[in-house]
Amino acid sequence: MPHVNSTEELIATYRTSAIATGTLDPKANNKHADIVHDCYKLLRQTDDGRNGILTMILDKDPFVRLWAAAHSLQWVPEKARSVLEELRDGNGPASFTAKWTLKEFDDGALTFDF
Repeated sequence: MPHVNSTEELIATYRTSAIATGTLDPKANNKHADIVHDCYKLLRQTDDGRNGILTMILDKDPFVRLWAAAHSLQWVPEKARSVLEELRDGNGPASFTAKWTLKEFDDGALTFDF
C-alpha cells in the first residue's frame, strides 16, 4: 500500500487502483485489488472515508463503481445493490463480477474483513 497522508489521497488511490483492476493481466489485477482493499480498510473507519467510497458509486468507470458499490453494501445496501444490478445487467466489463458479488451478498457469504 502506498503511503498516503489524507482521506483525499486514499480516495484517489482507491479510484486509480480500482480502474487498474480492469486489466487482463492477473498479476497486475491482483496487485491493484490488494491496494483497493487496503484503502477500503482505512476509509471505512471514518464518515469522510465511507462517504468518499459512496460517492464513487456514480463514477464513470465501471470498475470504480463495482468496487465502491460492493464496499457500500454494508452501509447503503439498496443504493449499492441498484448500482451492482445495473452493472450486472449491462453486460459490460464489470458485469460478471457484479453478478457474483450480488450472489455472495445474497447468500450471506460476502465479507471484506480480511
